[in-house]
Amino acid sequence: FEGEAFQSLQGQNSNNSVRISDEFLESLKHNDRWLLKSPSTRKPLEEIEAKDLWKEIVNAAWECADPGVQYNDTINNWNTCARSGGIRSS
Repeated sequence: FEGEAFQSLQGQNSNNSVRISDEFLESLKHNDRWLLKSPSTRKPLEEIEAKDLWKEIVNAAWECADPGVQYNDTINNWNTCARSGGIRSS
């Protein structure tokens, strides 16, 4: 538990989640690669093994309970207010 996030009040009092798509789960299932994109521009950044990204998420959650996982496609398929737009947070 080293680094700026653990040394700041903001890092200690936040609840972080990762939105996971069905497409990512399929990539994981088929041992494919996954393209990382910028959250603000959606431009491609880097392609990595889906399983390596999943291991990072799982290990971080095991160590400190974050990130949580939101199954993005499921949440939006069940959205009872879909006319208001997609659900992007909890």
